[in-house]
Amino acid sequence: MKRLFLEWAKTRIFRTKVEDARNIILRYANMRFYVAVSGGKDSLALLHLVVHTIEKPIDVFHWDHGPYLMPRKIENDILECIKAISPRIRLHVLSSPKLFSKEARWNYIMWYRAFYGKLRSFTKKHEFKVAFLGLREEESISRRRRASKICERDSSGVLLVYPLHSWTWLDVWAYIFSSNIRYPKIYDKLVRIYGWRKARLVTFYDKEFEHFGSIEISKYLLPEEKEID
Repeated sequence: MKRLFLEWAKTRIFRTKVEDARNIILRYANMRFYVAVSGGKDSLALLHLVVHTIEKPIDVFHWDHGPYLMPRKIENDILECIKAISPRIRLHVLSSPKLFSKEARWNYIMWYRAFYGKLRSFTKKHEFKVAFLGLREEESISRRRRASKICERDSSGVLLVYPLHSWTWLDVWAYIFSSNIRYPKIYDKLVRIYGWRKARLVTFYDKEFEHFGSIEISKYLLPEEKEID
């Protein structure tokens, strides 16, 4: 598959998508912006693209889900992947003390309140006007509705921009391998379960996604982790 990704990276279709994404980024380059990076493949590809399109320090927002939703070994690997992209990154890691408890595994309302509360404070403090996100319309129905547009404003007035909105999973992996981007090691296990097309990095033992089989998958991927009491 890796050979396929590298071959796809040579195609005119792929090169056009990369150029289109760069043009979208350049459109907002002079505004106060940050890049939202979860550590998943899409956001890492986006960050690399922004760094290699705009020649100035790049502010990065990363949300730490806490040890009960994102084991420390994986979280540390994610942070190293982000830092490896460029020394020009200014990494802002935010979280909430409430998420460093087992309650975080099932009380997702608490998670949403903590996340959006911290995010609003973060954007207001630094006076950000634009946020680059790695949402792609291929991923899900809800994301398709959002990422079918290049941008939209959130409730606080920040412009959310989706440079990779038209990219496919093949484009993302092609970009990662052709650019030699380091990605979290957990993906190698995810690929063996889901395949390259469907492999996604999400929170573990998360009750919100239990109906998708996330608990059983978490047990398989992270047998050393204990499920919620």
